[in-house]
Amino acid sequence: MGLTSASTVVVILSCLSVARCDLPHYTLYSNMFNYLQECALYFEIPKVTLDRYIQDCFPDTPETRRLVHCALVDSGAWDDRDGLGKSVIQFLFKPNKTDTVYEERTQSCLDRIGTGDQNYLAYETFLCYYRYYGQMTNEEVYNPMEPLEINQILLFVQRVLNVSSEQLSRFGQSDHMEDPLFKQVIFIGSLRMGIYSWDKGFLSDVAYEQFNIPELRSPSTEACVARVSSKYRYWDKQQQWFEVYKQCLATYLDSLMMNFFQKFLNPTVCSQGLPNLV
Repeated sequence: MGLTSASTVVVILSCLSVARCDLPHYTLYSNMFNYLQECALYFEIPKVTLDRYIQDCFPDTPETRRLVHCALVDSGAWDDRDGLGKSVIQFLFKPNKTDTVYEERTQSCLDRIGTGDQNYLAYETFLCYYRYYGQMTNEEVYNPMEPLEINQILLFVQRVLNVSSEQLSRFGQSDHMEDPLFKQVIFIGSLRMGIYSWDKGFLSDVAYEQFNIPELRSPSTEACVARVSSKYRYWDKQQQWFEVYKQCLATYLDSLMMNFFQKFLNPTVCSQGLPNLV
């Protein structure tokens, strides 16, 4: 997750004016314009200069490269170790509905990027999406969490449920699915992470952005989620979500969840990033 907080404040304030609204929990939604504005503040770039960069289609200057690199890092779309996060950056741009080859054009552009420092690589990657994928969208989209933030969520769940590390250690093993405590942990953790919504259920786009697993958005997964959600619609939310997780999502997510618990209980200095899922 990046550092922008204004979007969360807006969500909270907007909830005050309606009868019901999903809680923001620990999640952040933002867009590329917000990330650019935030990074412009860090580098003391005046608003008039930022506006000119946007109007001039991001001219190639050292300052623009640094600005774009910062914005992509903030959004979760770029990592200096792993490079491009395709499952994130694609939501920051909106293709034309009549365009059927934007992905091919964008990939062709990405394939032509040469070598250089991180500012250069992030900047050139951004230009490929800016020129060939679609327009930067004003719609605010999910900002993926970083490893330490996921650890923080697990710590929060541990404290809220008042459970020991020994109890949580069971979830790093393969025989945890029927443990009643696991149902509570996965429910609270999913709500706080934002992949499950009290009003909308499983948010496949959010899960895909966070975990970079395309199958989470596949037609078969969506059909399974709809079927199980309907079957358990009269059950409490925790049991309903657990059944969706167990029957539809565990194939893709359970080994990853086990990995999170193992890292939480045996942390390295900075958790060394998320496991490579590609």
